[in-house]
Amino acid sequence: MIADRKTLAYIGQIDFHVIDWKNRSARIALVVGTPGNRGKGYGSEALNTLVDYGFRFMNLHRMDLLVREDNLSARRCYEKCGFVEEGRMREAIFRDGRYLDMIVMSILEG
Repeated sequence: MIADRKTLAYIGQIDFHVIDWKNRSARIALVVGTPGNRGKGYGSEALNTLVDYGFRFMNLHRMDLLVREDNLSARRCYEKCGFVEEGRMREAIFRDGRYLDMIVMSILEG
């Protein structure tokens, strides 16, 4: 859970959605729920913390996440945290009357 440090108010959710211990990889799911909390650094702080934990304490080699192609602010956040685009799932979801790509972004240890 992502919460405000002072008030402990709910801001969003971040976790390892899928962990593949054999291949030392994990998929991350991240949501900053309320639009008023977006763009304030909560997502990048939470993501950097989870990535550090994954590499240092879980001995992961690779982490990835999925992001909608039209979510430019999230994509910038993930790039700022060291994630790179590695592929697209073309027309993977249908929203608002149209198909959108899902972008796969990842980060490697080291």
